[in-house]
Amino acid sequence: AKALAALPGVTVLRGDLADPGTFRDSALEGVRAVFVGCANSKEQVQLEKNLIDAASASATCEYLVKLGTCGVENYTSEDSPIEYGRMHSQIEAHLSASSMKWTVLRPNYFMQNHMGDIFGTLPKNLVVYPMAPSATARVVDTRDIGDVAAALLRLDDATPHHGQFYDVCGPESVSTQDMAALYSKSTGRDVVAIQVPPEDWAKAAEEAGFPEWLAAAVATGMETYWGAGKMDYPSSDAVLQLCPPQRTMSQWISEHIALSPPPAP
Repeated sequence: AKALAALPGVTVLRGDLADPGTFRDSALEGVRAVFVGCANSKEQVQLEKNLIDAASASATCEYLVKLGTCGVENYTSEDSPIEYGRMHSQIEAHLSASSMKWTVLRPNYFMQNHMGDIFGTLPKNLVVYPMAPSATARVVDTRDIGDVAAALLRLDDATPHHGQFYDVCGPESVSTQDMAALYSKSTGRDVVAIQVPPEDWAKAAEEAGFPEWLAAAVATGMETYWGAGKMDYPSSDAVLQLCPPQRTMSQWISEHIALSPPPAP
């Protein structure tokens, strides 16, 4: 928040999405466009609905960009095997019924999720996931997603993008095997990618601080979609024309590798 407040033209306000009274007037007064991005939680549906409703009721807000989740097959749907995929489906249905123009961004898996490698398994010279090390995905840097959202929010007329669902994916296909090779190159150590059962991965994620339901959902998503090669697809054409994601996994690793603890003796 301090870094944001230091930027020119930025005002930082404190609010609680669970209590619309804390942001409805102070944060939305005079605002033309809104970005909705909420961390996965059991309360996510209601929290995002609260902001959507407040923006829709605003006298000035005309456009909303929502951060969704993966758009492949039934990942985001009422019958998704992923709990937060079902949540996003409910939120999107609510948004569709609003009076505003809107766009939903559906990103591939985040590069930033691999901070779990940096702080968790990399000190053991391992990259551990519940899918085959050779399975590929178009993982995307969250900063690229932010750039796409910013480009949309700054448009004078968002009409061409109203009611659209845009895939936002990284510029290249990458596997955990590829990541292990990049980690090896960056550390000078022999880092190996291995596959474990999804329940074992979920248990380790819980021990690292994930809520049980979220750990299970992420493990299921990786096994069902990434593991089956279904996450290897490009960004939507509109995204490639507007603000194509360009950050690579190699760049991301080079920026974050120094944060990794040294290997255990």
